[in-house]
Amino acid sequence: MINNAINQANSASRQNLFRLGLIRAVVLAGQALALVYFSFFKPIDLPSSEIAWVLAIYASVTIATANRGRVNIPIGNKEFFVHLLVDIFFFSILLYFSGGASNPFISYYLISISIAAIALPRMYTSVIAIITLGCYSLLLS
Repeated sequence: MINNAINQANSASRQNLFRLGLIRAVVLAGQALALVYFSFFKPIDLPSSEIAWVLAIYASVTIATANRGRVNIPIGNKEFFVHLLVDIFFFSILLYFSGGASNPFISYYLISISIAAIALPRMYTSVIAIITLGCYSLLLS
């Protein structure tokens, strides 16, 4: 009975990580396309090389996450929490280089908070919300 509950929890965590990986891949593709568009077709004076480096590192994290999901080691709340923190970190850096708090995609922060609220206990969700608020506040200055 206990093993069945553990397997179900691990399966749910594995699904959550897989879905987060899909979200990362879609967001990464969109950001890469936006970088190409606003660098070559309609230049708006972005620091393209810095953004490209951040996207390249983020792509490697996305690939590592996909590979992590294939390893048969249980995925816990702490690990999923760290994955969300990584997303917030990379997103904050990208926002820093592309307009800060005036960037219209600033509301993407709400996605990380929503995912945390759905998948993690209240304490982790609270920390995600506080860190996200801090990142947003730093982008305002």
